[in-house]
Amino acid sequence: MRKLMLIMGIVLLATVGCSDNDAFEKAKKQGDLALENKEYDRAVASFELALKEKKDDREVKLKMNQASKMVEALKESDVDRAIVLLREIENNPTNSVIAKQAKEKREVLVNQKDEEEKYKKMLAKVEDLKNQQKFMEVKEQLNVIIRETQGKEQFKVYYRNANEQITQSVPKMIDEDKRKDGNLKEENKNEEKPKGEEPKKESVITGQKAEYISKLNSIDESLKKLDYLYEKGITTEMKEGEGKRYEAWDKALNEIYAVLKKQLPTGEMNALREKQREWITYRDQKAEKAWNESGQGTLSGLATISSKANSTRERCYQLVEQYMK
Repeated sequence: MRKLMLIMGIVLLATVGCSDNDAFEKAKKQGDLALENKEYDRAVASFELALKEKKDDREVKLKMNQASKMVEALKESDVDRAIVLLREIENNPTNSVIAKQAKEKREVLVNQKDEEEKYKKMLAKVEDLKNQQKFMEVKEQLNVIIRETQGKEQFKVYYRNANEQITQSVPKMIDEDKRKDGNLKEENKNEEKPKGEEPKKESVITGQKAEYISKLNSIDESLKKLDYLYEKGITTEMKEGEGKRYEAWDKALNEIYAVLKKQLPTGEMNALREKQREWITYRDQKAEKAWNESGQGTLSGLATISSKANSTRERCYQLVEQYMK
């Protein structure tokens, strides 16, 4: 009887031991899977469960520490501090997956920091150009900032700054500058113009061009309502946002093209048709390059449509500024 009880006790201990080990392995496996999917909060929770079963497991402790640092880095608003945390993960590669992810994220943040410095310098240059009353150069500089930062959450502050200037203060400055220049030219014309000469309808032509520039700026402004689709970094939502951006700019491009058909002489319009065909080829090649550079994975569709949206937006401004009268 005593022998039987001993055997049963050993079996029971073995069963409990197996159960504990199964729970440990399951939690550890779930943690590793969460790391691969970049679900770092979930990875931390899974590794904590595993450590409840085996509190001294060194590998799981290190993985949990790395995952916790990744969570902290992603929430960190100070870019320099986030880069330091990511470098720590990268330099202690307990897990090659998270070390690679940390390196990729660090490189993104370093590039982001460099880009921010570039936009700060560009905005400083804008102020210098304003002081020099070089308003057309101001406009060009701001348009570059808008094109490069649109739809990018991390550069939203620079996009809004440039967009507010180009839709509010800059047009007033340009109009005032043109008015002064126009008054001077009109005075000179009045001195030389024979009586009875009909004035040219220059103001009507300029007005239509200005109307479409204003319309394009309004489209830019209205698309801000899509910002919420980029806040969580969810691919499907960002893809929806880029799709709507592309649709809006493509519609504007078709409208501009229809106006130019009425405005331009036959020879100029035929030349523009040829250039438009070349531009379509360029747009598609650029989109294909974006597809390849994004790894041809889940983000490739987003990169492709984003590239087309940006190219189409640039083309809209280009046609209005270069061809519309």
